[in-house]
Amino acid sequence: MGQVRFHIREPSDSVCDARSGMITVTVINTMFGDQSASIELLDDLVGTGARGGHRHPKQRHTPLAVLWAGGGRRRKQVYCTRRLLPTVLAFGLLLSGCGGSGGPTAPSPVGNPPLLRIAEILVSLPAYNRGEWRHWIDADGDCQNTRAEVLIEESLAPVLFRDGKNCTVDSGRWFDQYTATTVFFAADLDVDHFVPLANAHRSGGYVWSSSEKERFANDLSDRDHLIAVTAGANRSKGARGPEEWRPENTAYWCSYATIWTRVKKTWNLTATQAEWTALQEMLATC
Repeated sequence: MGQVRFHIREPSDSVCDARSGMITVTVINTMFGDQSASIELLDDLVGTGARGGHRHPKQRHTPLAVLWAGGGRRRKQVYCTRRLLPTVLAFGLLLSGCGGSGGPTAPSPVGNPPLLRIAEILVSLPAYNRGEWRHWIDADGDCQNTRAEVLIEESLAPVLFRDGKNCTVDSGRWFDQYTATTVFFAADLDVDHFVPLANAHRSGGYVWSSSEKERFANDLSDRDHLIAVTAGANRSKGARGPEEWRPENTAYWCSYATIWTRVKKTWNLTATQAEWTALQEMLATC
């Protein structure tokens, strides 16, 4: 596993040097306010940057470490968006202070994934009707529907909206875990149900009430239940399970299988034998 070293060069800059793995961070200067941050991932890894300015209040961040520069009082906190935190931890990255070694280690989030109940798809399964799974609702009445809420939270830079009402996201900066690509325009993204609605239907969700189906289709309580990915990747995936489709980004397979299993377990959904075999193969990459 790689080690991440942060060398603070000046109050507004930081460089992340990772020997292996992937990490995406935003540097916040708590003394001087949000500053522009230059983030580089070396060794041909994915690089991202974050521009200064105020984050949208719905862009929540989880602190990973606090670094001190030059022995002074210029404290900088390194943040990772909470939706990316499982990916960071999955690589077992180490965080260290300036010029030092060691530092806190990040535990793996994988562990032993829960076992799923194996059941083949019913021959007499009722037909799937996407209209029964009402989604992209505005649960809190702020004019931002579920899709917008996900795009706002996952953006690695402050989002811009199409109009002054701040209802529809127009642009930002997103990292698609399925393809390991960065996207700047919301129109190029789909918000993917990690476990597709049709898959949930045939895995036991067909017996749910209308309100339960709506809750599953718009669940924001699990950071990974809905994720922003390129439209092409989402439509390539469709309603297929891991026995038929896997992300082209093989570095994400471990996290993908772990999240898929967790979501199904949380919602008491079943897996076919072929699906479970595929999950085991992907978990073997952890």
